[in-house]
Amino acid sequence: MNSTSLATDLRKNESFENFGCGNIDNNIPFIEFNRNELGEITSINYYLDERELEKQVFYENSEISKIRYYQNNKVRKINEYKLGLLIESKIYDKEGFSKYQIKYEYDNLNRINNIVKIVNNKEYAIKYVYDSLGRIILRRIYVDLIEQFFQEYKYDILDNLIEYSDSNQHIRVENYVDNKLSTYRIIDRKEKEIFVKNKFKSGKYVCTTLTTEGHDIIEKNEYYVDNVMLKKPMASLEDFDLIISQLKPKEETNFVKNVGNSNIKVDNVLDEYIKVKIFPISLRKRVLYNLSLKVNV
Repeated sequence: MNSTSLATDLRKNESFENFGCGNIDNNIPFIEFNRNELGEITSINYYLDERELEKQVFYENSEISKIRYYQNNKVRKINEYKLGLLIESKIYDKEGFSKYQIKYEYDNLNRINNIVKIVNNKEYAIKYVYDSLGRIILRRIYVDLIEQFFQEYKYDILDNLIEYSDSNQHIRVENYVDNKLSTYRIIDRKEKEIFVKNKFKSGKYVCTTLTTEGHDIIEKNEYYVDNVMLKKPMASLEDFDLIISQLKPKEETNFVKNVGNSNIKVDNVLDEYIKVKIFPISLRKRVLYNLSLKVNV
């Protein structure tokens, strides 16, 4: 039978940090240690002032194995760990019903190589491949085990991201200025090319010149300097959600995108699955549309 000891003032409990439980939260002034017959800690309960349970931390072999988070005395999240690594999160709504589940897999260097999110019986997944320097060089996105699209990355010897490719486009960086994107080329799957040249003055962004088929347009939009496709990918839940939140049902293969004052129907591979409000393909389409108007005049 487990024995229990109560620390009535957490902030005066000097042994707290020695158990590897993180920083003391002034909003959680009470904790409760549960021990086995050998005196080893099996779990720690954290309470609010009103004696409302905030979270429970469970241990196996002196390592955290599970953390339960509570709100209004109901479980809102459960994290499970193995060898110090988060392997699963279960999220619950305020009524205590399951909302979604996230699973993590790791390679032999403890890097995330697969994230799976299960929502409403639908499974979304991203698999990550690394190079010998630990940089992500490939992401594959799946829905219900069916691959939807891929993203490939290449780097130079200075660790700059210099190439990006997916099923719809290829971006090749030609130059950085003070670690900022200066010039690069966007080539779509039909081999149409846009040359992007960013202008800076005293280190500050001024404007961008976009050239295709011998015609130029000038825009002022810092997106061209801060191109999300040319950001180094991260194996994280935030990175995962950014991509997965843009997925469209596969049956919606055509949709109308407002470009300026016109409606352009798009039906290429990436557009079938991506709502383009975040991804740069939307700006690329607008550029191509504006330039096509200029070419056809």
